[in-house]
Amino acid sequence: MQNQASREEFFGHNRKPEAKLKTLWQIFLGAMDDFTLKILVVAALVSILVEMLTSDHREIAWIEGFAILCAVILSSGITTINDFQKQKQFAELNDISEGRKMVTIIRDCEQIYTH
Repeated sequence: MQNQASREEFFGHNRKPEAKLKTLWQIFLGAMDDFTLKILVVAALVSILVEMLTSDHREIAWIEGFAILCAVILSSGITTINDFQKQKQFAELNDISEGRKMVTIIRDCEQIYTH
């Protein structure tokens, strides 16, 4: 009878591959991929450019556009943090679920319970 390691080496294993978690940066870029946020970023940049070119008060002309950019970054940042926490919690629940699974194996007419 072969041992577990040699059987696994010969036949391979039947475990599911672990899901790769997204990084904070990947989640942030996904949050920024919203059409409305893209429009707001373009509007903010246009606002800054137009105000800087046409305003007599250039030292404060950038404030409105900058405020829009801050709101977009804040919104995306909060979304990123929430999604990252949900991802971690989901992975933890999957690990707990996988640990509780019992499989019934029948070998030589005898039932064996294993994880």
